[in-house]
Amino acid sequence: MSEMLSKNLKVESEEFEKPSRVRWWLAFLFFLIGLIAYMDRSNISIIAKPMMEDLNMNKVQFGMLASLFSLGYALTQIPAGIIAERIGARKIVLFALIWWSIFTGLTAIVKSHGLMGLVRFLFGVGEGPMYPGNAVFNTYWFPKQEKGRAASALLAGSYFGPVIAPVLTVAIFQTWGWEAVFYIFAGLGLVAALIWYVIGRDKPEDHPFVNRQELKMIMQNRTVKAEKKSVAPWKKFLKNGRFWALGLQYFVVLYIITFFLVWLPTYLLEARSFSLRSMGFAASLPWLGIFITVMTGGMIS
Repeated sequence: MSEMLSKNLKVESEEFEKPSRVRWWLAFLFFLIGLIAYMDRSNISIIAKPMMEDLNMNKVQFGMLASLFSLGYALTQIPAGIIAERIGARKIVLFALIWWSIFTGLTAIVKSHGLMGLVRFLFGVGEGPMYPGNAVFNTYWFPKQEKGRAASALLAGSYFGPVIAPVLTVAIFQTWGWEAVFYIFAGLGLVAALIWYVIGRDKPEDHPFVNRQELKMIMQNRTVKAEKKSVAPWKKFLKNGRFWALGLQYFVVLYIITFFLVWLPTYLLEARSFSLRSMGFAASLPWLGIFITVMTGGMIS
């Protein structure tokens, strides 16, 4: 009798228990992952001038490094999404963090122009799975009414990276030289990989810290209802004008973002005669604006 009573009390206490918020802590971790990813992307542009001088590299050769990164990044987007759906977000994001951190560190070691291009290409390959992995994660971890805010966490972290990267990169460069920038940022990526491996899970039902109330709320309102996989209707997509319009819009946005990411620091130094320290502050301002609007847009959507 007492055992039955204790069980009933336990069930009642669970019903009145507040939902845990593990999903939002993991979203914050994705914010940090995006932060590190975009700091790793932007640091090379901040130290472009001393790096080009040290490696005897002209602007065309330096621009090619950015193009090779983008090529590797673009080629892995769709394959990474397919793999993430098969093996889960935990493994694909862990792989991405370790891979791109290794090639971030190798950027400081390689001195040959050809090998440097290969390293930056493979760096892009490593960062490619980050957004597809996050998309799969959000599908399982967030109810449909929260997916906009969940997606904005990684985006906001990505765009906040270039806000603080100039200040950090300039400080590291002035203290230890440009090679140290890549070593330190590579270390940050490996630390993030360890944290993600320890606390990340593919689904909320697999996480030990998700309580019954949070799990119930997610499961009742998420878009994934069954484990059965279906093939995306690519023929239907490719015949849809809105599908191409969305792709064209995203292409234009990324072209402008990449231009500022790669060349804004050099422009401020050479064309506007900014000092290295003042350039670090000025180069961060556009990204601060993007960060604010991405967070706002996620909540509004």
